[in-house]
Amino acid sequence: MKKIGIIVGSLRRYSWAKALAKNIAIIFPAEFQIEFIDISRLGLFNEDIESQPNAEWDRFRDQVRSSDGIVFVTPEYNRSIPGGLKNALDVGSRPTSKSVWEGKPAMIVSTSTGRLGGYNASQHLKDIALGMYMKIDGGTSDLNIGGVASIFDNNLALKDKGIAQLLNMSVRKFISQVVVSSIEPAISQAVGNDSDKFNFAFLPHQLHLSDLKGNQVAFADIELKFEPDVIIVDHIEVDDKYRGQGIAKLMAEKIVTICRTFDLKVDPQCEFAVDFFERNQQYHDLVQR
Repeated sequence: MKKIGIIVGSLRRYSWAKALAKNIAIIFPAEFQIEFIDISRLGLFNEDIESQPNAEWDRFRDQVRSSDGIVFVTPEYNRSIPGGLKNALDVGSRPTSKSVWEGKPAMIVSTSTGRLGGYNASQHLKDIALGMYMKIDGGTSDLNIGGVASIFDNNLALKDKGIAQLLNMSVRKFISQVVVSSIEPAISQAVGNDSDKFNFAFLPHQLHLSDLKGNQVAFADIELKFEPDVIIVDHIEVDDKYRGQGIAKLMAEKIVTICRTFDLKVDPQCEFAVDFFERNQQYHDLVQR
């Protein structure tokens, strides 16, 4: 079971950000454990007391460290993030060699009662998160929810269908990012670099092929979905200089390797992938029916 930590930037008990965070929490499938990580009791970070025992700092760091991904939901204060959230980020980043943020997938959602949806807060938070080497995906880090006071019903359940659809799509992408992040080293090892001409790289939504100088040769747009476990192949594209050399077939065969290694089905949705799996009968068992 994967664990998702949710951190709300507002300390106010009945904040709109907290209401939105609760609605985001219920989007996650049942196999994900959701934990709200309280930042309200953290004392201000002070390097003078860093080496002294601090139960609240330790609790907070342990909660973040044990999470497979972090969802930030924050309002905008004075065109940036709230001070309490910045303090929490600082606490988690120390000691320098033991930051709990490094390598952690993050989803960023900002809110405001105005039209811009806390845009400045989300951009500042993204800058900080990237500076702490968190993993940020564009599809899950630019969610700026404006007019937040009008999107809930009387029970603070989300009633705006457009925003609900946006959040569902973003959570789905974030789930893929979290799961892929946890198995990324194993997938990278599985696809390997068995060629003296090319290097493969596996990212949450793409499989990249480059030459030994780092120039892109080809890429495949893919998406991992779970329940059922399937890899969707949306698009395979080869650079013009390498067309006619079997590169697209090589990319498809690497996707087969991923499927075989991690017991995944494949859902080919682009013309080449559909044709590849129709022509190669030995892979028919992998195709989702």
